[in-house]
Amino acid sequence: MDDKIQSVIRLYRQECADRPLAAGWVMERALDLLKRLYDNLPDGQRQFLTFSFVGGIGFVVDAGILSILKRGFGVDARIAGFVSMFVFAMTVTWYLNRRLTFKGQYQSPLKQYLRFALVNSAGNAANYTVYFLLVQNVDLFSQIPELAKVVGTAVGLMFNFTGSKFLVFRRT
Repeated sequence: MDDKIQSVIRLYRQECADRPLAAGWVMERALDLLKRLYDNLPDGQRQFLTFSFVGGIGFVVDAGILSILKRGFGVDARIAGFVSMFVFAMTVTWYLNRRLTFKGQYQSPLKQYLRFALVNSAGNAANYTVYFLLVQNVDLFSQIPELAKVVGTAVGLMFNFTGSKFLVFRRT
């Protein structure tokens, strides 16, 4: 383990030894520890974690819209999954990655969004292919398509991060 991270953990343990274990205090200290650990990570690892967090938000948007379309409006799960991913989740994740993950690397928003859409379509195609195959061929996933979203999302993550970092939000 990196020396900086070990020193942060040692400091945290020392602080904990002298404090009462009130739930609020423990939560505050845990969040503080996470922030210190995050701040001590190399830039690339921080970007990946932030990208993954943004992806988590995109997943909630994706699964939420999927559920609304399928369960609320009766849209076929395969079509609802496509719309929720390629329209809603992609727009949310582009915006948040622009503002949080790769901040300060701005280009024309329209050009950057189009590049993001193009590059991330490869990862999203892999994501959707896994999702579609699971919903199509596995009863559990056809009954609960949100589970198929989890598997597809993990597959698409690596494609999307690499493409976003090196092709969409690269420093010019």
